Amino acid sequence: MVVGEASNRSGTLITVGHALGIGRDVGCVPYPADAESACNALIKEGAPMVEKVEDVYDLMGVNRIRLPSELEK
Repeated sequence: MVVGEASNRSGTLITVGHALGIGRDVGCVPYPADAESACNALIKEGAPMVEKVEDVYDLMGVNRIRLPSELEK
């Protein structure tokens, strides 16, 4: 699960709790340090930071398949 946006009083935190309860990984998109964001709090508590699509692949444990055109680069 990737949390893209959540305030500190968000129902998203309930969903995060359920996801963790059933063994799902939870990653979060970071916000500026001065933003009141549940994402930043979750990252501070150890949730992986998700900044790019490769981070999502890592979170899911998926090896990204490279297209032939990418292999030539």
